[in-house]
Amino acid sequence: MFVLVTELVGPEKRALAGTLVWLFFTAALMVLGLKVYFIRNWRTLLIQVEDGLFGAVMAMRRTILNPYEMSPRIHFLFELKAFVWSV
Repeated sequence: MFVLVTELVGPEKRALAGTLVWLFFTAALMVLGLKVYFIRNWRTLLIQVEDGLFGAVMAMRRTILNPYEMSPRIHFLFELKAFVWSV
């Protein structure tokens, strides 16, 4: 992730971009630690963490990616996830 972000910005802002990547990564680890502390059942924790990741991916898909330009494989995974949660 660090390399991807630093390639997107110019040379004068790479230090700031790298620092922000590690700042948000560390914050995410702290939030995960809080979730682990309060949710003791590993199955419930897995569902909570996975739902958050799925929500982030869906938000990115709807705002950045055009749903009509997605590959059939990725589209199938999104449909499978929706089907599993509807059952």
